Amino acid sequence: MEGEAGAQGHKTIAHGVTSRTLTARPVSYTCVRCGMPETTDRYPGPTPRYCGACKAIRDAEDADADRRAARARMRRLRQQRKHEDEERAARLPPVF
Repeated sequence: MEGEAGAQGHKTIAHGVTSRTLTARPVSYTCVRCGMPETTDRYPGPTPRYCGACKAIRDAEDADADRRAARARMRRLRQQRKHEDEERAARLPPVF
């Protein structure tokens, strides 16, 4: 599926041998973070939940949460491997 941006808010989407043209339309919504009303030209799809400024803040928060979750996963994995290595070493016969 390919999209080409055209003039005056038109976008042509080709899928196989067929294509269709989407037209941007004004969409009004209220940001769920700051409560400010906003109107932007949007192609068909879900209504945005955040204004541009709040979306940037939300994306940064999501990225930070992803990094924290990855650190926690790595911490658990390292602890698990350390525990497995200790068990393996305990089962080995003593070396003289």
